Amino acid sequence: MTKLKAYIFFVLLLLNIMIISSPALAGVCTPVNPCQNDGICSQQGQTYTCSCPAGYTGTNCETDIDERATNPCQNGGGVTESGPTTRRSIQAAINAAEPGGTVKIQSGTYRENVVVNKTITLQGVDTGAGLPVVDAGGSWSAFNLSVKNCILNGFIVRNSENGIFVTSDGNTISGNTVSGNRHGILVHSSNDNTISGNNASNNTHGIWISHSNGNIISENTVENKEGNRLSGIVLEHSSNNNTISGNNASNNTHGIAVQSSSNNNTISGNTVSGNHHGILVYSSKDNTISGNNASNNFHGIWILNSNGNIISENTVENKEGNRLSSYGIFLEHSSNNTISGNNASYNAHGIWINHSNGNKIYLNTFNNTQNAWSNSSNTWNSITKVVYRGNPILVGNCWSDYTGTDSNGDGIGDLPYNISGGSEKDKYPIMTRIVGLGPSKSLDEVCKAVVIKVGKPASSEKFASRSDMGIDDIYYLHLDIGGEGYHKKGYSTDGTITTWGFEHALNVNAQDKSSQPPYEPIPMLIQVQAWVSNPPYPFTDHIADYITMQNAPLTDKNVDEISRVIKKGGKVGLWIDDQFEDEIKKLAKCLDTTPTYSNNSSSGCIDEFKDCAGFSKICMEDRR
Repeated sequence: MTKLKAYIFFVLLLLNIMIISSPALAGVCTPVNPCQNDGICSQQGQTYTCSCPAGYTGTNCETDIDERATNPCQNGGGVTESGPTTRRSIQAAINAAEPGGTVKIQSGTYRENVVVNKTITLQGVDTGAGLPVVDAGGSWSAFNLSVKNCILNGFIVRNSENGIFVTSDGNTISGNTVSGNRHGILVHSSNDNTISGNNASNNTHGIWISHSNGNIISENTVENKEGNRLSGIVLEHSSNNNTISGNNASNNTHGIAVQSSSNNNTISGNTVSGNHHGILVYSSKDNTISGNNASNNFHGIWILNSNGNIISENTVENKEGNRLSSYGIFLEHSSNNTISGNNASYNAHGIWINHSNGNKIYLNTFNNTQNAWSNSSNTWNSITKVVYRGNPILVGNCWSDYTGTDSNGDGIGDLPYNISGGSEKDKYPIMTRIVGLGPSKSLDEVCKAVVIKVGKPASSEKFASRSDMGIDDIYYLHLDIGGEGYHKKGYSTDGTITTWGFEHALNVNAQDKSSQPPYEPIPMLIQVQAWVSNPPYPFTDHIADYITMQNAPLTDKNVDEISRVIKKGGKVGLWIDDQFEDEIKKLAKCLDTTPTYSNNSSSGCIDEFKDCAGFSKICMEDRR
């Protein structure tokens, strides 16, 4: 990234963050309109007067002159609004209720600003026309929970600055549908509230927590598919020790944002997709971001000016939209964070670290167009030994483009993996290639185990599993269909040994002899019946990490068998004639993918034969 691009990027970032600044809370008539029941507040110096609508009186329009003067329900019974009436007043029902009681509001549209000013349960009831609707008419709030330990459940809330405005502690807000507001649910200077099971979609900001601690935000849906929507769920201004879990925050500018010195929060188990920023941590520390699915965003997880956070066990993939410019994990001016156990795949950039030092990155899986870039100083492996494949060792990360070997079979590459952008290295890269299949298993032994299981030629009714081969799932299994094996025979004009085929693949072929010199038996061969009989591949379902085919017919049967045998996330490489265009499209559809081609230098499709196989390589990934 050039200095100019970086400068422009940072300016746009600051403008973007300024957009989601918190609402102003000032004035005699705001943030809470003291005039109840749609009364109009007029400020007069440091005081105010209320103009009351018909049917209400009092300093704050608090008295319904046509409503019951007292609660007729004896022995602690609550009030059920009989509505919709001509006034349809929820506030009058609350005013008539005893603290600790339950107020049940029936179907209807209630055009008012409700202040819950006593500890009660306010329950919306569908009496045949849907849940009750509270329409605030564009005013400050539809509901204001101003006293603690209230329960608000079962309402449709719309058309206000703040749909549900919470300024007290220990409340439970659940099962509400809140839309068409600036802030769907706004919690300000309030602690230990539970906000769960609400649909806060299609607001400018879905759920906004400010200056508030110890709140639980769980199992809510915050999807914004209409208009100019900014934030799904936001913690800001020193909101600490909150838990955000199990929510769906999609199609926003920011799916989940933790910002402005909001520390020690837990963000876990959320689905965050289709956002510009999936999860944003800005100027905040010691937060835990774990077990989230932050896929199909422009930035999956973005850590900005934030230190000491833990980012672990998240899935950050981008299988939809503009993959050419997407980032899985992005760190900017952030230090001493731990990034471990994440799967960042199918992005343009797996992890991008800009001017961020002292971070620890290990046990992650990276399978992207560019896996890593960093201009900083970080540690790309565990700092203490962890138990990996039964052995206590230092471990780095899995890199899809690592080409090193593993001479002692411990699962760690012999050579470091170089990080683009500077001089950083992963000193202990985790192997993703099949090299020896472990300390006690050679590729030839695996081949013999398959033949023992399925026969030679293979029976169309017998299938070999990894257990039959004696290898576990950690090893990368490559099947070469119609392959001629790997040969170190013949000499070029300059006297060097020529090679062709794959050194670390099981070859599946209907013949035992090579169709190319030196006409010797094909090594590591799983022989099948004649291709004209359309034999199945003699392997169990979803067993192979990589399947290749060179200069062979891509029949419908081959399409079906490749789709069956390839693992989820596995790769397919084809060197075949373009007469099989229809079959190529069919295979791509089966794998839910888009083919890329080695003759396009920006595609990331690498031709192992370096254009010497007679055809350009076609690359596919199983994205089912």
